[in-house]
Amino acid sequence: MTTPYDRLKHRRQQIAEEIAKLQAEDAELELAEVVMGRFVDEDTVYSPTVTVASPPSDSKGKPVGTPTTPNMILALLREAVAHGRAGLEPKEMQITISKRWWPGAKSEDIGPTAWRMWKEGRLTKAGSVYMIPNSSAAADLLGEDPATAD
Repeated sequence: MTTPYDRLKHRRQQIAEEIAKLQAEDAELELAEVVMGRFVDEDTVYSPTVTVASPPSDSKGKPVGTPTTPNMILALLREAVAHGRAGLEPKEMQITISKRWWPGAKSEDIGPTAWRMWKEGRLTKAGSVYMIPNSSAAADLLGEDPATAD
C-alpha cells in the first residue's frame, strides 16, 4: 500500500525526469535554431544567433566588444527598412539585440536609449514604432507624411 508521502515523492521524481527531457529537447532546439539561422529566409529581419558561452561583460552587464546600444538600434532599423518594414518597436529591438549581441539585454536597456535618440532627432517615431529619420520607405509603409510623424 502506498502512502500519500510515497505518491508525492513519486510525482516529484516524474517531474524531475520530465524537466530533464525538456532541457535536453531545448538544447537540441537551440542548436537547430543556430543552424537554421544560417539559412534564414531573405524576408526575415531577425537572424538569431546563439552565444555558446557568456563573454566577459562590462559594468552594465553588456558583453565586452558589443556595439553601443545606439549602434545596435540603428543597425536593426536599417535591416528593417531593407526588408520593407517601417521600423521597430522597442520590444522587438530588445529581443533581437538579446539574441544577436547582448544576451542579458532588458527592455530598460533599449527603450530609453531609443527614446533619447528620438528626442535628439536621431530617430523618428510613429506611435511606438521607431524609424530612421527621412526614411521615405518608412513613411510610405505607415501611410504618413514624414514631416508630420510624432
